[in-house]
Amino acid sequence: MQNHLKHYQGALHVCTQLESQSLLVFRSAATAAMFRYYNLNQDKFGELLSTDIALPRNAVDWDETLPEHLQEQVSKTFYLGHFFLSCHAPRLFIKT
Repeated sequence: MQNHLKHYQGALHVCTQLESQSLLVFRSAATAAMFRYYNLNQDKFGELLSTDIALPRNAVDWDETLPEHLQEQVSKTFYLGHFFLSCHAPRLFIKT
């Protein structure tokens, strides 16, 4: 990372132990909030499908594109990611 910052604009922050723990709690809370939203609104949606998308290290475009016949069935998409690892994209489908 430090070598990358020699050539590109950016900043690096090394988390303390407390910050690391807080980030894990936040990530868990964000995921729980998405499931809570689904549970409270089940009558408006069909199934919940979670996908994990592994991103290459040099990925520039983080938006995956579903085939049109699938995307037209999606009512809401939630993006939950952790830097440099992956992006979780739970989708709520239209109730049929």
